[in-house]
Amino acid sequence: MQRNQFVKTVRRSINLNDLPTINSLPIKNKLGNITNRATLIKQFVHEANAVKCHTHLVNDHEIAMDTILNLLSDQPNKKYMSWDDKWLPIPNFNTILKNLKYEHCNNYIPQDREKRQSTYKHLEQACIGITGCSAGLADTGSIILESQAGQGRLCSLLVPIHVALITSNQIYPTMGSYLSDKSDNVTRSSNCNIITGPSRTSDITQTLTLGIHGPGTLHIVIIDN
Repeated sequence: MQRNQFVKTVRRSINLNDLPTINSLPIKNKLGNITNRATLIKQFVHEANAVKCHTHLVNDHEIAMDTILNLLSDQPNKKYMSWDDKWLPIPNFNTILKNLKYEHCNNYIPQDREKRQSTYKHLEQACIGITGCSAGLADTGSIILESQAGQGRLCSLLVPIHVALITSNQIYPTMGSYLSDKSDNVTRSSNCNIITGPSRTSDITQTLTLGIHGPGTLHIVIIDN
């Protein structure tokens, strides 16, 4: 958004005297008793699409890799960020991209201030960040990302496009069902992000805008094998 347009939108919003009318929303049906995988996948895809995700349902690793290569081919350069291979559901993921002449931007941030600034400038050139997931939540279309060594947070925060890889057996009905099954995951990780759609904000302009505080586009590749 251009500066003049942004300022004009803020001025217009300030002149609004009344808050918009908000209709009460019904509480969603609980999905905690659903265990059928096909049903969970269908619900997850529906909810993720509703919050402006781009979902890709594939049935093997090769098609998942082809999907990512298609997304990479649309970018202005061949630089990307990603988690380490051990945290991704596609075997030898980074090796495959290296052989295809893609440049993996190391998202380790050094403590030295000068080196840190130069690292940030280098990472800003990455067009896509690729991560795995700890879980997907069928009731909201959210994905859960937990951080340990090799699971850099910048891969899902700094880039304009975030691609999340998830297997169908990682989709849970609700947050409660995930925590009940994998509570140790959260306590082991240094950080836990629950991501629902691309980054969005409307607190200043009162107009929904995507991509202000993080990726404006979120692709979720679901591997159902």
